[in-house]
Amino acid sequence: MEILPDFPEGNVPPWILVVHTSDGITLHNFKQQTQRTITASTFEGIGTSPDGKWLSYVIFVNSNDQEIIVESPNGEKKSQLPFDKKWSTLGNPWLGNEQISYFIWDGGLGLKTVAINPFTGEQQVLVPDYIN
Repeated sequence: MEILPDFPEGNVPPWILVVHTSDGITLHNFKQQTQRTITASTFEGIGTSPDGKWLSYVIFVNSNDQEIIVESPNGEKKSQLPFDKKWSTLGNPWLGNEQISYFIWDGGLGLKTVAINPFTGEQQVLVPDYIN
């Protein structure tokens, strides 16, 4: 297999590659040939909406508080919401193009989920309803 130094003419990926490194989150825009890095002390729960229009991540704003950030690939912040300490940041949190979800660790028997619309702030707790 031949490794090319650049993308073949006319075959540049139209999407943005999001990479989480020790330096932060780096967004590689192949079409525009640009790169942008978001830096913070700690990132958690990094994800992209299915349509690729939104990037979300959770950051520590101080030693006790965290926030959910939702922004466009070019860095325009769309929302900034408080993140509850009982929520978990495992996996890509996006349920669809307008909802983010996090597991709720509250010591109960069932694993609850909170679904959040980051654009309106609306929240809904989804409770597992297992028979017996």
